[in-house]
Amino acid sequence: MTNTTFKKTALDTLRHANTGRINFQYGHLRVYPRGFHEIADLIESDHIIYQLSHGNHYDPTPERGETHFIGVSSSLGRDENGTLMAVPGFTPQNRGTIIHEACHALHDYQRMTVRRGDAIGPRQYEGAATLAGWIGALLWGFDQAPNPLLTSTMQLARDKARQFLDGTIGYQIDDTTMRELDNAVTTGTASRYVFNGT
Repeated sequence: MTNTTFKKTALDTLRHANTGRINFQYGHLRVYPRGFHEIADLIESDHIIYQLSHGNHYDPTPERGETHFIGVSSSLGRDENGTLMAVPGFTPQNRGTIIHEACHALHDYQRMTVRRGDAIGPRQYEGAATLAGWIGALLWGFDQAPNPLLTSTMQLARDKARQFLDGTIGYQIDDTTMRELDNAVTTGTASRYVFNGT
């Protein structure tokens, strides 16, 4: 994959049949194919824009109706004359990252946000997005063999994603799986998940 814009790669990923298999309920959070298509529509219309940054993240700070941004690290994209291009040799894990960040945009679109008294905290957003990203990485052919380069969190998420794909974990993600993932993921401050709505 040479000379392809990051936007096109993201649209191809979010509209691909593989992404159509990512469909689950994670506590109060829903992750579903039509949601990814809606996020793709927002990206296509430049309502959500990808930009090069120091890490991969969705920016929840713009108000509803304003342009939203997804930061892309140099491991995924590079700037060529003001256009963000996908790095050559885009990997299954890279596609998983696109899905992960689109999950955060989806929860913004759903107006799902951290609120006092809710059962949803920052770790649940990360847990759901991490699971979705690893399901995507596996669907795109991530190597199934043990990989010493994966952190324990990534290994756990990969294993849970495998269990989801083989039907061991059902549509409604069970409390034990959520607790394991939520305890393993790292998050930013709660303000990273106070979504204003795309």
